[in-house]
Amino acid sequence: MSLSTATPRPQSTLGRIGISGRGLALVAGFLALLLRTALFDPDYYWHIEAGRWIVVHGMLPSTDPFSFTMTGQPWITHEWLFEILLYGFFAAAGSFGAKLLSALLGIGAVKLVYAAANKVLARPTQAAWLAAAFYVFVYEFPSPRPQLLTYLFLAAYFCVLAMLKYGKDGRLLPALPLIMIAWVNAHGGYLIGIFLLAAFGLSEWLVLRASAADDGGNRRLRRFAVASALTVLATLCNPQFIAHWAYPFTVMGMEASRHIAEWWSPDFNSLLGRLYLLMVAGFCTLQIYRKRKPDLTEFAVPGLFIVAGFLANRHLPLAAMAMTVFAAPVVRDGLQIAAAPPPWILGPWRRWRNYATQGKTLGRTEGQLNLAVALALAVVAATYYPTARAGEAAFIRAKLPVDAVQFILDHRIEGRMFNSYDFGGYLIHRLYPQQRVFIDGRADMYGDRFFMEFGTMANGGPGWAALFDTYAVDYVICQRDAAIRQLLIARGDFRLVYDDATSSVLVRNIASFATIPTIE
Repeated sequence: MSLSTATPRPQSTLGRIGISGRGLALVAGFLALLLRTALFDPDYYWHIEAGRWIVVHGMLPSTDPFSFTMTGQPWITHEWLFEILLYGFFAAAGSFGAKLLSALLGIGAVKLVYAAANKVLARPTQAAWLAAAFYVFVYEFPSPRPQLLTYLFLAAYFCVLAMLKYGKDGRLLPALPLIMIAWVNAHGGYLIGIFLLAAFGLSEWLVLRASAADDGGNRRLRRFAVASALTVLATLCNPQFIAHWAYPFTVMGMEASRHIAEWWSPDFNSLLGRLYLLMVAGFCTLQIYRKRKPDLTEFAVPGLFIVAGFLANRHLPLAAMAMTVFAAPVVRDGLQIAAAPPPWILGPWRRWRNYATQGKTLGRTEGQLNLAVALALAVVAATYYPTARAGEAAFIRAKLPVDAVQFILDHRIEGRMFNSYDFGGYLIHRLYPQQRVFIDGRADMYGDRFFMEFGTMANGGPGWAALFDTYAVDYVICQRDAAIRQLLIARGDFRLVYDDATSSVLVRNIASFATIPTIE
């Protein structure tokens, strides 16, 4: 009797096509971000124009090109890499391109957080559930802003550090300085990466000193120290060289930052604030009841990020990221609970587990079904996108002076404008280079003194009229409820020519505007 030597038939390419359940979740999350991304943030608009300016001129601007109040004022374009990237996507596909970039960066950060959690757990399903907690906070910060690159790069750093600490593997350490070269030119949040490395390195050194055994930790820590030193040196790879180091501290120390919502402490009456409190409470509970008590690194690193989250709204996703990564070892080690769960919890859990494990494994068919669902979701998203875009356009019109700007263009209103702070970025996008704004979202360039003087003028504070008159303003575009609107109308040298629920336009009583009718 002889054994058959027939060659098995090769599997067709079609048979190998498919995606996992986690891949399906990633696709769904990406599509949700794509439909969610909002374009009403005024800073988004001046970032586009900054990128356009850099590409057109082939250089970084050294002085402010966008406002007439700061002509000749030095401007540090510390986010130039993101601005070029954003403008590239916008130039290729308009607002959809900006949304696409935002969704890609957001889901990329979620994917890296999942990878970091899975480095610890080696349980893809549980790691995916942890990453979903971080996704909630990414979903709530959808605007195309350079912070998205900080999310992505910080998630990459956490992935490298998780591999080093829990996988005893330092092969990815050389990636840290390489990532930093891009990070330092994309967003001032690069300092968070430096602080993370410092906190991680010091904590791990203390943990190692307290440990009697050495499983190669000293060697790994030395390699980490070298990579960290190279990462600090990599921050010098920017147009401002050493001067760039002081820049983020200057911004954080500005009085003007206290008037910007993203620097405010979270509002715990809001849904996002309550979710953050719930996540912090859950994370602390896990650490208390875990079987192996947290070491110094597992306590200090997420603790620093949690405190940062309480200090400013912009840090909430970063804190959520840190908690997600450091919740993974708790899930891996399990919980130590003195008493068994009550029957009303244990019974349904056992029934669900038995039901979930009875299903028949679909094998390759599952991947193909997941792919079919993913394609169906893509079709639904493409069908729904015009409706979502129309709803967003109405929302943007309610937030920004879309129709007021069109009125200005239609009636050829030109000259020195005075504008509301929140309108500045959008006005740059629509009116530059023919016209320049009074102020916009670049509070770091305008400085505290000018920012406070602007607040005095806009809100009708003491001496507002004398300050306002020094700028020889020709027309004003502001919110309908702005104090200066009523003050100028009452003063009589400006008249109202456009008014809607969002904004108003007032022009000076001069001959060049005489043909524009007044709104009584």
